[in-house]
Amino acid sequence: MAGAREAAQEFSAANRPDLKEQQDSQLAVLDEYAKQVNVLSREEIQEIVKQEISRLKDNGDKPNIGTVIARLFSENGVLNNKAQTSMAAQVVKEVLSAS
Repeated sequence: MAGAREAAQEFSAANRPDLKEQQDSQLAVLDEYAKQVNVLSREEIQEIVKQEISRLKDNGDKPNIGTVIARLFSENGVLNNKAQTSMAAQVVKEVLSAS
């Protein structure tokens, strides 16, 4: 959304009120949508990752980043639509290297 805000400023500076108005309208929609999205904190993600790794170990599986991420972001995964994959992957790497 930062890029969209920058674009609106550039349109304004370029004396293009038509494009600025269009960009502002799109930003309003994005802002409204962003308010409705519930994203988990890093600490919440870390706790979920630890639980998933424990489940895998309890089932006799050796957890690795691929299997953990795949389970967390599957269609019914705990983190599906609730966290950024890149942040979760980083947390998984940290937790796996610490254990």
